[in-house]
Amino acid sequence: MGKISAIILLLLSLSAQSNPDIQITRALDRMFSDIQQISDQSLYDYQNLIATHISPQIDVLSMSQLILGRHWKRASIEQKQRFLECFKRQFRATQAQALFDWQPTSWKVINQEFNDNQTKAAVVISLMQPQETRQFTIRLHLINGQWLIYDAAYLGISLLKNFKDNYAVKINNQGLNKTLAQICQQYPVVIKQLTIAGTQWPPFIARSLPGQGLSVEIVSAVLTRAGYQVNMVFAPWKRVMKGMKQGEFDLSVAAWKSTKREQYLDFSDAYFYNELIGVKHKESKFELNDLDKALNQSLSIGLMDDYAYSSKIQQYPNRRYFKQYHALFRMIAAKDLDFSLLDQYVAKHYLEQTSALKNSLQVTTTSLEVKPLHISMIKQHPAAKEVIKDFNRYLKIYLKSDDYRALLKRYNIEQSN
Repeated sequence: MGKISAIILLLLSLSAQSNPDIQITRALDRMFSDIQQISDQSLYDYQNLIATHISPQIDVLSMSQLILGRHWKRASIEQKQRFLECFKRQFRATQAQALFDWQPTSWKVINQEFNDNQTKAAVVISLMQPQETRQFTIRLHLINGQWLIYDAAYLGISLLKNFKDNYAVKINNQGLNKTLAQICQQYPVVIKQLTIAGTQWPPFIARSLPGQGLSVEIVSAVLTRAGYQVNMVFAPWKRVMKGMKQGEFDLSVAAWKSTKREQYLDFSDAYFYNELIGVKHKESKFELNDLDKALNQSLSIGLMDDYAYSSKIQQYPNRRYFKQYHALFRMIAAKDLDFSLLDQYVAKHYLEQTSALKNSLQVTTTSLEVKPLHISMIKQHPAAKEVIKDFNRYLKIYLKSDDYRALLKRYNIEQSN
């Protein structure tokens, strides 16, 4: 039963739609077309098809919580994360095997029903082979405007319940840790390698730091949990972009969004928020508590080259760009420039390295602008959508972990967002 129901989960690759049966009709056409294009019909090909079309559409978190029940509530963050990782691989493998073993040749949507508040749907589908017809019920719920699959049933038997009963027996007999060890061993990680790149930007990206910087540590930790093996390369921003376009690098470790960049880059969810502060001469009389007020005073501002500042900053007439922080600070110390706009931790790091200038400069305590920090990939990268979806999913878990809190503490960083 489990294998056949898993076939339906593959076929129902749903996007964010208010009417599931309409999207199912479109999805079935697309899936049958993709299946016909699989060369030699190897199991590996089907696994890749599952990874591309289905994994983002399955609510693995809700399924995991329902399957483990009370054990989920008692599990540590690490155990939850491990189950999510290994169950996701198990689910993907069983779906691929099911599709490989039994392929319907035609289909028909029979019925669709919603609950009272339209947040859950049950779609009944008939799948046919020349000598056999089977009906399945697919259960979906609406999460953040998207219909996600959380169960399938054949002959009234729930796939979710099968998983739940199976895990309950194993956990009751041998405990959660041993059960996790078995499933993770049975469905091992397939190592996927990524070359990640970034520009020297301490304390976020730095060769000299033990973990190569906060951003490198966060991105590496999240991708590792998602099953990737990463190799870090340091390069100037323009070199990073060129290397990504040429396929030498897979992703940029740290990037701010801009309208221009979004034309050719895909961005992850924010993994950090850079709070931009002002750096000015200690003897300067003007206040830097509000960015708009500062700009209205026609003050001269120093900016770092290749940074995606907001449009109002990029269009400000009295601005000057710098490639090196020390040159920027020297200009402010000499009163040839009124102030600069930098991340608070970057500014503090470089000022600590220049004690002579530090005594002449003042760092504001008020955040003038907040910039979300992301990983980014060239849109044409064949795995861009998969990598970023994996990153986003595991980022949510990592940001709630003790490892993340310990990392911030080690870097003496407070993140209020």
